[in-house]
This record gives sequence, structure tokens and C-alpha cells, in this order.
Amino acid sequence: MHFCVYKRWRCYMNDFKKYISINELKSILEEFRKTLSEKHTLFVNEQLKKEYDFITNTILIGNKEFTGSFKESYDRKDNEEAYNKESKIATILAAKGFEIFLIEENTTNNNKHRRKKPDAIINRVIMDLKEPTGNTKHTFGNNYQDAMKKPNTYGTVFFLVHNMTPEKVFNLLEGKTNPHKNGLVIVYHSDMDSFQVINMKKLRAAHERAALAGRGSDIKHIGPLK
Repeated sequence: MHFCVYKRWRCYMNDFKKYISINELKSILEEFRKTLSEKHTLFVNEQLKKEYDFITNTILIGNKEFTGSFKESYDRKDNEEAYNKESKIATILAAKGFEIFLIEENTTNNNKHRRKKPDAIINRVIMDLKEPTGNTKHTFGNNYQDAMKKPNTYGTVFFLVHNMTPEKVFNLLEGKTNPHKNGLVIVYHSDMDSFQVINMKKLRAAHERAALAGRGSDIKHIGPLK
């Protein structure tokens, strides 16, 4: 690979291997929202017109207390195990100043045609909420790919109970992008009370450009890493 391209690629990847501030995360989420399709916007607007319960919840993570308010569909508590995970993540995000809607579950009774819906709308971006139970590439990759399979989903929030550095999380997700559809991975590191974000769409594009450069392509045709 040409040294200049390699250096740009490595610097670019370093942006995904660090903790970021709440304001940085909100800015990234807003810029990402602007890139999404009209179909995504229509789905968000459709969901926001529905009736929601207003919830204020308090949870304790380690020795830190979080109180946050969010809106949830009336049927969210039907699956208690899933709800406990989702409401925990929603509470933390709401406590940090994010606008959260836990949208309705799929109400189709015919399992053959059942298509799971994403869990939440976070600052007008549709995302799924995950709490990986392992710390392997397989576990993280499956969690991400499962979220991306859901209609209109363009991101996932991981709640980590394991002590992992941002670089470790990046390494677990690197190589797990989807050739057709990718989004944001927002990682909440519970041990540090800090966030990390990995733009999987940009990650895939960066890898493709680096691979193209590695095959001896002219540097002039690689273009900027957008």
C-alpha cells in the first residue's frame, strides 16, 4: 500500500478508537441523520405520531445513579427481559440529554411473515439497542448484523458491562461491516461512563479505498475518505 494512503487510513481509523464527549456524539448523530433517506424520515415521522407513555426512570450503574425521561410504546413491557435492557439504555441516554422513543413492538402474529422492528428512535435516528453477552468478534458482529437486518435501522447502541478499551471494541467490530447496509455503532462503556462511536459505513469505505490503493491504483483516483 502506498505510504501516504496507509498513513491517512490509520489516522482515520484512530477517530473510532477513542472516547468522545456528549456534544461530539450529538453532533455526529445529527450529521449522520442528514445523510439518511426520505424513507427513513417518513418512518420516523410515522412513529412519532403514535401514542406513547411518558416515563421517568432511575437506575444505578455501579455506584453512579442515572435519572432520565423518555417516551415508550404501551406494549414495550410485554417482553420483560428485553424491556429491562432497553429501558436501561434509554434511561442512560435520556439522562445525557438525548431524545428517546421506544417504539412499538411488531404486532404481527404470523411468525412466518414476522419482521422485527428496531427498538428506538434516538434524536430522530432509528437504532437498535444491544447488550452483548460476550467479548468476541463473533458476538459483536452478530449483534451488529442482527440490528442492520431490521427495516429502517441505521445504527445500534451497545451497552458494555465488560471492561474494554475503545481500541478493543473497534478491533472486535472491524471486518464486520455489511456489503449492502451500514450505520453507526454507539458504544456506552459503563465502567468509564463514556461513549465511543464507530461509523461502520465510513469504516467499510475506508477499507475499500485502502485495498484499492494496495492493488497499485493511482493515488489520484483514491479520493478523500468521506
